[in-house]
Amino acid sequence: MRFPLYIGFRYLKSKKKHNVINIISWIAATGIGVTTAALIIVLSVFNGFEQLVRSLYTSFDPDIQISAKFGKTFSPATVDKDRISALDDVTAVYEVVQENVLLKNDDKQIIASFKGVEDTYFDRGKLFDYIVAGDEKTIKLGFGVVGFGISYYLNLNNFDLPRPITLMVPKRTASNLLNPLNAFNTKVLPVGAVFSLQQELDDKYLFVPVSMARELLDYTDEVSYLEVALGNRQKTGAVKKDIQQIVGDNFVVKTNFELQDTLYKMMHAEKIAVFLILAFIILISAFNIIGSLSMLVINKEKDIAILHSMGATLKDIKKIFFNESLMLTLIGACSGLAVGFVICLLQQKFGIITFGQADSFVINSYPVYMMFPDFIVVLLTVILIGIVTSLIPVSKLKVKVDY
Repeated sequence: MRFPLYIGFRYLKSKKKHNVINIISWIAATGIGVTTAALIIVLSVFNGFEQLVRSLYTSFDPDIQISAKFGKTFSPATVDKDRISALDDVTAVYEVVQENVLLKNDDKQIIASFKGVEDTYFDRGKLFDYIVAGDEKTIKLGFGVVGFGISYYLNLNNFDLPRPITLMVPKRTASNLLNPLNAFNTKVLPVGAVFSLQQELDDKYLFVPVSMARELLDYTDEVSYLEVALGNRQKTGAVKKDIQQIVGDNFVVKTNFELQDTLYKMMHAEKIAVFLILAFIILISAFNIIGSLSMLVINKEKDIAILHSMGATLKDIKKIFFNESLMLTLIGACSGLAVGFVICLLQQKFGIITFGQADSFVINSYPVYMMFPDFIVVLLTVILIGIVTSLIPVSKLKVKVDY
């Protein structure tokens, strides 16, 4: 063991002449440990929420979406669907029609957005885990699948499905919108299933057979977009590039991540902001090290003079106190990482901390997802803070040579 490191380690574990130095030193280490653990826990919770949101939107959004660059609709005949279907990892290509619609049930009504989908749309398990009433496969029978919020607003009895609702869409060729009988296309849709993902989606969307959607909108073969399902979502980026080459510049190809780009960027920005706030708290905690190290230097003046007379240079003496301060920081950081890891693990396994109203959300407790890079970034951040705060008192250290 190198001399400065050895002496620094001895100073760390030995009792000081003034006990208050020990107290301040370990308070500093404890403060660093607590804030480090808090940082790991908060980052892991953010990761958990991000994974949860991804899973919810992945269950609703397509893996890849193809839409027209100009206009709301396009004919699927203008896209080489067979060539897209032949790509590696592409399992299906679905035609989808989407538009806003007025829904009515007796005296209840709500404006929503319907997605007209093909009979096989739900065969790949989409929304399977989020069906709270009925069966999503009833879409093959010409029934609809609505969000829980829509079902609630329309006062549907989810225990007595199917239940009929009325869909009303303005006619594309209507000249007089004042007469509802002539201005709207109307269809009665039996609701066969209800899904519940999250409130924004539950209050807005319903699925209907694509043939009914086209009939309501006076379409022939038009689609709002094509949805591409993948067998391996890890290859989404590569498949997107291949599809873009096939469809050309007149179409926009987006992945499920890009469809919710704003949401994910906002969550990432919030994570960075929380990281910076907690890192600043760690910095404040680390300033206790400056006080304890300054007091230790005063307490060890005679030891410093003796070491200097024995041949230790000023640089070696500075390294001794710098090493002690850095070891104190590492003890706090490693302890905090260990405590944070254990707490996150317990939360993952047992869901100890729950939401106040668990029944109002898709999960009962705070989600936690630990990522190894977070541990590395936090450790390096704490070490950097420890180095900076240690250099302040050490840089001012002088040796009295008149002993």
